[in-house]
Amino acid sequence: MVGEGQPAAGSCRFRRPPEACELAPGLENTPQRRVSLESNERNFLFQLVLDRRLFEKRIFPCINIPQSGTRKEEKLYPKEQVEKLYLMRRALSTLSPEAAMELLLQKVREFPTNEEFLASLQLK
Repeated sequence: MVGEGQPAAGSCRFRRPPEACELAPGLENTPQRRVSLESNERNFLFQLVLDRRLFEKRIFPCINIPQSGTRKEEKLYPKEQVEKLYLMRRALSTLSPEAAMELLLQKVREFPTNEEFLASLQLK
């Protein structure tokens, strides 16, 4: 566990949502295989894990989906969307990080909005 104000090697803490241009150099400037980006603010709880293997294969964004996520999804989305997000996460967690990101990108490209994508998921 990283102490307050003391990020471990390969990790960063943000007080606000980071911009993509702030995240991009994360893997380029570190020898770590993974870079963990965290925010512990009351309304913005997340952990984003970037994976060098995805970066080396030029799969962008190079997010390790099974190890990344928010802690309070139920506060960010309506209940029916949260259930579908959990379903999607369970399905993607069975795959390697590379396969999970490629599948997610393929599916997201099929729909013009995130809402339509989530609506297409079938709860079982």
